[in-house]
Parts: sequence; structure tokens; C-alpha cells
Amino acid sequence: MTRFPILALTAVLAAQPAAAGSDHGLLWNRTGLPAVFPLQVQTLAGDDRSLLLTDAATGEVALAAFIEGGRFFRVLVPPGSYRVRLAPGDVWDEDAEQQTGAVELPSPLTFEITGARRKAGYRIDLREAGEAQITSQGICQTLRLNPDSLGQPWGRAQPTESDARAAVLLRGDERFPVPEYDVVSRPCD
Repeated sequence: MTRFPILALTAVLAAQPAAAGSDHGLLWNRTGLPAVFPLQVQTLAGDDRSLLLTDAATGEVALAAFIEGGRFFRVLVPPGSYRVRLAPGDVWDEDAEQQTGAVELPSPLTFEITGARRKAGYRIDLREAGEAQITSQGICQTLRLNPDSLGQPWGRAQPTESDARAAVLLRGDERFPVPEYDVVSRPCD
């Protein structure tokens, strides 16, 4: 019996739009997809903005965030094509028409993997009067060999877990070590 009020309260709180006093950053992601593509927004000090992404194909609201004017803002976005609306202040209505001072980009932005291991995203600069300046911004990923996975003890002052693996390898109990790789991400635009 007590579960119903808790579920109802949870549903009401989850459906609330941004309200005065919102925290800087992501408010919610309704897509259910992992957010991995970069979106950076640059604003002037005091120019607070509410960011709303809507799916370009379905028109459904996908993601919302609050940007405190002048602060560094970067959010990771799920894959897809989205229409971008940046409304002034920290109060917005996802069903409302264009607000005074709001910036709505004329064409959708597509967040996707391009080329080999490049996550394509964007930078939106609202610091210049007039219109938003949009540039590409990507995250490139490469694989880096983890030398400890090869089990070679040479050059280490203190024995490690991989040294025991090297001893097994040198005895002939294990034919070849299995290399392990670390994923390294870096900005590439």
C-alpha cells in the first residue's frame, strides 16, 4: 500500500521541467541511450540558458540541461539527430513556442561515429551578438597497449602481479601472453 504514493511521487518529480534555481549541468536524458557524444555551449557571464534537445525525426524531447552563464559547459549526448533550443534563464516549457531571446538552431545536429573511432559532436558559441556560431568538436579514441599485460618483469624495482605471470611464461606453462589494451580518449578538433 505504501508503494503507490512513493511511485506517484517519483513520477511527478521526474516529469517536472527545470525550475528557478536549477543546478548547472544535465537535468535529464529520456532516450535510454548512452550519452557519449560531446556538446559544448559557450555563453557570456550572466546569460543563463536552458538547453533542450528534441529528436529531429519524432519531435520527442530527448535531453535537457541548465547552463549557468559564463561557466564552462559540456554535456555528453546520446546518438541521433536533434533540434537544439537554448532558452534564456532557467525556466522553460518543453511544449512552449519560441520564447523571446531563445536560440533555436535552423537545422538538426547529428551526433554519430564518423571515420575510425571518432565521436562527432559540436560546440555552440553564443558569446557573439546575433546568431550562434557552430563548430564541430570530436572525441577520438585509440587503443594503447598495457605493457604489464605482457608479463615482462625487466626494469621493475618491485615485483608486481605480472611478474608472476612472466615466471609462468618463462617456465613454459603458458605459451604466449595475451596483450591487454586501454582505451584512450582525447579531443581531436
